[in-house]
Amino acid sequence: MTQEKSMELTIYFETNEYALNSQNQKSLDSFIKRIPGSDYFQKIRLRKISITGHTDNVADSIYNIQLSEKRSETIKQYLISKKLPEFIISARYYGENKPITKNVSDNERAQNRRVQITVNYSFQELNIRHEGEADVVREINYETDSCSKDTVVVLQQGTRLVMNICEYLKLKDIISFKEYVSTNAIRESGFTTMDSDGNTLRTGGMFSFNVKGDTCLNHPIVIRVPITRCNEGMKFYAFSAGGWILSNQKLLRIVRENGKRFYEFELICPMKMNLDVKIKKSPKRKFKTKEDLEIVSLKISTECPIKIVYSPTILKPKKKVKIRMKCPLETPYIYAKAINSKGDTLIMDYQPLTEILPRYAFGKCKTSRYTNHTLIGLFPIREKTLYKVYFLYPEDFNRIIKNEKAIN
Repeated sequence: MTQEKSMELTIYFETNEYALNSQNQKSLDSFIKRIPGSDYFQKIRLRKISITGHTDNVADSIYNIQLSEKRSETIKQYLISKKLPEFIISARYYGENKPITKNVSDNERAQNRRVQITVNYSFQELNIRHEGEADVVREINYETDSCSKDTVVVLQQGTRLVMNICEYLKLKDIISFKEYVSTNAIRESGFTTMDSDGNTLRTGGMFSFNVKGDTCLNHPIVIRVPITRCNEGMKFYAFSAGGWILSNQKLLRIVRENGKRFYEFELICPMKMNLDVKIKKSPKRKFKTKEDLEIVSLKISTECPIKIVYSPTILKPKKKVKIRMKCPLETPYIYAKAINSKGDTLIMDYQPLTEILPRYAFGKCKTSRYTNHTLIGLFPIREKTLYKVYFLYPEDFNRIIKNEKAIN
């Protein structure tokens, strides 16, 4: 049976202060060390970290609200800096409105100048067995009480959601979970697999979990994403106000269900998350236009590994653009938009790159094998060839949008 547990800490501040002193930091560090992490054998789940900021009654109430907010935010950022997952941390502030004692003496006011931290987690024994060194197999033991059971929802692209059956029946009309685990789905969404610095990412899926009203669940929802040869070695990223951050990798597990391997992670509050891995610096590929064409935008996508790589921002049409890209396991596809001297827009809707004329001399991918990837367990899978230079001709584009001003 699941046991709900919590641990608490109170940090005290000097008058008008919100910065952490050395004693505060020592107390927080000691507290953080005692926060349990995910554990395969005892199924410990960090569910929520609540932070509440308070002040004494010195100064006016508006100032005290602002001061309590700063105190809460200071603690929150300190916890995040220590690699605690931001998406389970909530920070509130009440100013002087919730004292724990009277604000008469100096000692009483000192007790009210505080931030309270509460960590909630659940604990449950598991029956598990190991297969090899990497995989952890879990067996669910259902109890007679129906609300102790889970229901499994299989999404269109293969993602599996394991959710408490009573909570699912209660909330199914106000929750949504979106998956983007195929190149087509990512293309249609308009997403890219590049970080803010322009580095290429290999993705194992992009996900969005929402509950109407942004409320959290009472029971964690377990997400399982099938593992294939195209999405191995993924890491867990969560989206926060500061952008995408690499989360504690203990939150991402590899499990086996009916002989198949899955990435598994848990959520309790609405959030966005990705399974990604950065690709080390890749060779440059040049795309040059012929005749009177100039490129407006260009993208390359691959199914294995899943990547959609954009050209750098094109402020004005160019005759030549560059993209960094390694050789994939499957045929890459190209999307391009260009304009001609008449002002017409030409669009190439994800054509196989093999249909685009390359410069054959001076460079292409080596036909090296991708480690541990085989076909039917026998034949090594080799990388697809990518050349250093490709030429785009007007006849390569399959759609033309005429310049109406020129026609008129």
